[in-house]
Amino acid sequence: MEKPIFKYPDIPLEDQDLDEHPQPTTQTTSNEWGAPDAAATRALVETNVNTQNESLLRTYHPSLASVPIVWVIESPFGPAIWAVSIATSDVEVAGRDVHLIPCGHRSDITIPTPYSSLASERLFTREINPRKILTARDLDSLRQLFPRAVGAQVLIAGFIVVLFRNMGDLRNTEARGRPHEIGGMIALLDVAGFDLTDDPICSDVSLGDSPASDGRAACLGLKLKLPGGQTVLTTVTHTFIKTPAFPALFYRIADWLIYAKEQLSRYCTLQSDREGPMYGMFQERSSNSPIGRTVWMLNAKEKIGTIMHTYDRPSGILPYPAGYSHDLCLVSDPQLPDIESPMDYPTVEEWAKYSEIRDGARLYAVRMSPSTDKWGIIKGPKGTSAVRRSVLLGSQYSWDQASLSQSIALLWRSKEDVDQASGWSGSVLCFREPSAQSAKAVVFQNFQTGLRQYDLDGGREMAVVKGGFFLPREITQSTIQVRHHADSSSKQRH
Repeated sequence: MEKPIFKYPDIPLEDQDLDEHPQPTTQTTSNEWGAPDAAATRALVETNVNTQNESLLRTYHPSLASVPIVWVIESPFGPAIWAVSIATSDVEVAGRDVHLIPCGHRSDITIPTPYSSLASERLFTREINPRKILTARDLDSLRQLFPRAVGAQVLIAGFIVVLFRNMGDLRNTEARGRPHEIGGMIALLDVAGFDLTDDPICSDVSLGDSPASDGRAACLGLKLKLPGGQTVLTTVTHTFIKTPAFPALFYRIADWLIYAKEQLSRYCTLQSDREGPMYGMFQERSSNSPIGRTVWMLNAKEKIGTIMHTYDRPSGILPYPAGYSHDLCLVSDPQLPDIESPMDYPTVEEWAKYSEIRDGARLYAVRMSPSTDKWGIIKGPKGTSAVRRSVLLGSQYSWDQASLSQSIALLWRSKEDVDQASGWSGSVLCFREPSAQSAKAVVFQNFQTGLRQYDLDGGREMAVVKGGFFLPREITQSTIQVRHHADSSSKQRH
């Protein structure tokens, strides 16, 4: 490291903000923990990280030993984290969360321009706290810096990945020059891609005009009592509507048509004496609306209810998440089934505030089960866990320039979700305080996306990351009605 020109005052290391660049951890040849096999066993039972065992954990823990690049990132915004260049099956090592090092799209065209760097410094005059949510002004600033972008991922590991609809827009941005740092975070570019994590598995529900429907399936979420007194079940919107899949050229033409429509609409004034529909009323159904659709329990061939409200206006031509605000539907019926938490796990009783989970809280994703005398407890297929330990990775922002709409989602990764997370759409991301007897719901899982990574050999991998939209206030003000597994002796439909 180059010696500084100016003499630095005698400030203790623990008081210095030494986090401008992540520090790689090196492997050690120490035999303090014995032979390699014994050291690996010891690494698995360590419960905390300190200066004495950090290198030993890096060297011998199975989730870190074979990873080419491992960083330790310390920040004034939260606890220290591991950051790895290849996704591992564990999301925690010795009590410290494991995050991912992204690489973005590696382009041959890199033109740093003074203008783009100055614009970034002018628009972002502070260090971005990746554990908090970007403000409306921040998002406007991102759109000024990247006019062709459709979203961004802000990662706790210290990266901001700006997302584009296609490679043409990304390359155009690279060719014109762009900032490589935004608010103290490393800026990367990539193409947006979303996979919908619905899949026909035993514990899930699916749209169908008959009990034999072979459509996609998604989890039941939670049973809620809304502020107005109505009882509903939650599930995702995307399972019950058409999800387009067209070439990128089609999307560009569609973008132009929507933009033209929006511009022309400014020249006419539409008036209506009718007030907007009250919550719970049957709204006029569009060609791509889930309202009025029937929800069935696939394996029990039982009708659960009818979708009576959605918080989304999905696009019939643009890719997900165009038109989605929350990817959330409400299901109603005079005889909704009870929802039960998994055995040996706490009951979800209330909603968590984001401030409770952003600083390294222990999270887990859970699939709920309907529980009635007729159906019994409907479990997932053999080998499929109903609960997965999870770690918060950051937040994602998506916007549509034509409709001037935007949405915000949380991003997380779950233990052993290295390949895919099919069948978890609508599942619940939960948080439990160490001393609490019950758990809190954070968001529902809506999609999964890939986070591009690389290793020292130049290989490319896409790590699986799950996402869930922030929920509308009406939902977070509702009462959660979930049975504890031990309280299910007298199950009645009501």
